[in-house]
Amino acid sequence: MTRPLRPDHAVIDAAIERVVVVGSGSAGRRHARALRAALPEAELIVVRRAASERPVGDLENLRVELTSSLGDAIGR
Repeated sequence: MTRPLRPDHAVIDAAIERVVVVGSGSAGRRHARALRAALPEAELIVVRRAASERPVGDLENLRVELTSSLGDAIGR
């Protein structure tokens, strides 16, 4: 008998409603893209510095909400 290499993620994926990514630099954007691909229906929130001058165009294309407050992102 062979066991699957990974558990059934469908149950886990269905339970995830919101994901918060802290940071909008290259790593944060990579995480946001991967999470959007893995969890297309989840609410995806990216926390970034209010003073950040980095363009947000590619993040908005991922259907993310942007905020500068971690408290706002996790305290909903």
